[in-house]
Amino acid sequence: MVPMSDMMITTERDEGPRDTVPCPICAVPVVKGVKKCRHCGEWIERNCEHCNTPLKGTFAARGVCAECAGRRAEPPTVYVQNVQPTRFGPPKSKAVAILFALTLGAFGAHRFYLGRPGSGILYLLFSWTLIPALIAVIEVIVMLLMDPAVFRAKYGSER
Repeated sequence: MVPMSDMMITTERDEGPRDTVPCPICAVPVVKGVKKCRHCGEWIERNCEHCNTPLKGTFAARGVCAECAGRRAEPPTVYVQNVQPTRFGPPKSKAVAILFALTLGAFGAHRFYLGRPGSGILYLLFSWTLIPALIAVIEVIVMLLMDPAVFRAKYGSER
């Protein structure tokens, strides 16, 4: 058995003296040459993304030097595709809507078909006055004169 006094246990590696510098954000000593602080996670040294100038402190956190930040870069060109909006349910037919307005327009059947149940209920409530029937005739004329693209945009099956 070896006596305890002869055993030498070390937990630290003997790498020699290290130079440290304080972190510019949290002031914790950090080994010289390290790019990011282990304590606060901020950049200690970094190069500018545009001109590769060495940065320190808050400029390192931003990643851009004062000169490049002052310059206004042109906005990137964005290409937009012509995308149709998401539709729920089957598309609405202009001819069916006109037929509903002509035959059952006084009761608001065309309004229910076009996805406007609120006005359809009003047509039902006031159908005894024949006012909804007159409005339905006017709506038939408007729908006949309406461009199909405008009809789809206004009465598409979106909810």
